Amino acid sequence: QPDLFTMPRIEAPAVDAGCYVGYKALALASFVGESHVLAFELEDQNFELLGRNVALNAQYDIRPIQAALSDERIACPVQTRNVRSMAHSLESFDQLKERNTQLADPRMGGAQQRMDSIPAQTEVVQVNTSLLDDYTSGMDSLSAVHISVNGHECEVLRGGSATAAKADILRISCPYKKGDRMVRDLVRQELEHQGVELFGLSGAALVAGREQGTYHAKPF
Repeated sequence: QPDLFTMPRIEAPAVDAGCYVGYKALALASFVGESHVLAFELEDQNFELLGRNVALNAQYDIRPIQAALSDERIACPVQTRNVRSMAHSLESFDQLKERNTQLADPRMGGAQQRMDSIPAQTEVVQVNTSLLDDYTSGMDSLSAVHISVNGHECEVLRGGSATAAKADILRISCPYKKGDRMVRDLVRQELEHQGVELFGLSGAALVAGREQGTYHAKPF
């Protein structure tokens, strides 16, 4: 169901920012023809598995990039939710609340437990952030840009304003609440500031871009 998951409609490069082990990058790659997919992941173990998945699917041009994206170039600590969740971010999970997200916790005999009830841990790893625009500056257009970075979506979008302007479609997953505001509202405000047309919601994601077409997105 390519429309439901906002897959590319044109054969141009795509971006998966916060790609974990690459399942979404593989899906994007199957729609972009001879073009490539930039797959960003910051955490070492996830990035190693991403590399394996890319190697197993060599028919696609997927380019793994181990990088932390933001709206400025600084050194900052990586945060992690829980070692079993594979959820990492430049945001502190102590400050984030998440809706409708659960995981099976071995401590509960496999029972479902809300993610925000599991204690967060802070990695001591420091990373140097970069801007998404740094990686797309030589591209005339992009087919799709997907961003899912556990509460840090607004900053990635702000550092990728030129990227967003030339993207056919953007899908920005933002289920978290940061402080007293939904990250979704922060992202929506940033999209409006950049002049990017916003189509609506698809699950926990905002869908925006040049032209909605048949993409599945509920109006606000």
